[in-house]
Amino acid sequence: MRLKKTIIFVLSAGLCLVAAGYRWGDSGHAIGLISRRGGKARHPIHLESGKNRYTQIITATVRPGYRGNARVVLEGAPPLNCDMHLAVPVVDLGLRRKPRLENQTLVDLRPGDRIALWLVLRSASGAPPGKYSLALYDTASRRRLLRIPIIFKATENKDEKIQTR
Repeated sequence: MRLKKTIIFVLSAGLCLVAAGYRWGDSGHAIGLISRRGGKARHPIHLESGKNRYTQIITATVRPGYRGNARVVLEGAPPLNCDMHLAVPVVDLGLRRKPRLENQTLVDLRPGDRIALWLVLRSASGAPPGKYSLALYDTASRRRLLRIPIIFKATENKDEKIQTR
């Protein structure tokens, strides 16, 4: 029995180490702070252009001093279709408050709230290289609470690299 547990552990650890080195080309994660003073993102999201679908997760904490509703807006041109979903726990233990997402607006944000917002970005012709941003605006004052840059980089054609050498 002990040998079986050891083998399962070693295989699981090996699989996790191999998987940790791989990054999906159509996904990204950004962490931010929502605040009346404009908030702060730790880093932009970098993606390869040309794909039809991208999945992003934005996690953020509401800083003390802000309370209200925040409109979520994807800014940039040409426009991309954007579906938003607020992550909710599979099993709710009632340990944290949960703001709601209604019509692209985070409703009833309070200091200390933590959100995890899933975005699915779509473009029929593939996202072009360029800069976009995900911004949260207070619905009452229209003041920006957070801005996260999303940068689409041109994809490198590996076949062209081989031919030019």
